[in-house]
Amino acid sequence: MLTIGAMAFAFCIVVIVGGISAAAVHNGCFHPPPPVTRPDPGTPRASYCNAVIRTRPWISLTLGPLLVVAVTGVVTRRRTAIVAVSLLICCLAIACAVIANALTASLTVAG
Repeated sequence: MLTIGAMAFAFCIVVIVGGISAAAVHNGCFHPPPPVTRPDPGTPRASYCNAVIRTRPWISLTLGPLLVVAVTGVVTRRRTAIVAVSLLICCLAIACAVIANALTASLTVAG
């Protein structure tokens, strides 16, 4: 049986992880550490940042996942499904942040 507390907890976790990931993606694409500058056109980092920024990470990493968790809760009404979907979404959001910053770090080392 689904409780309001389970949905609220899932929402909070997804919003917190999504917000932190969106901030990390924004930082990796627009404010990388020196000596890396903004993405140079044609580089893997520029391609990734163009793809991610076009979807507006503040929306795609917070509101979109929140909607997915809400739909999962309404459709399944099972805590295990909500937890599984929430964990998967959190892992994907973290992966987006890691990729944006790994591309930045690889250019820092190579540069």
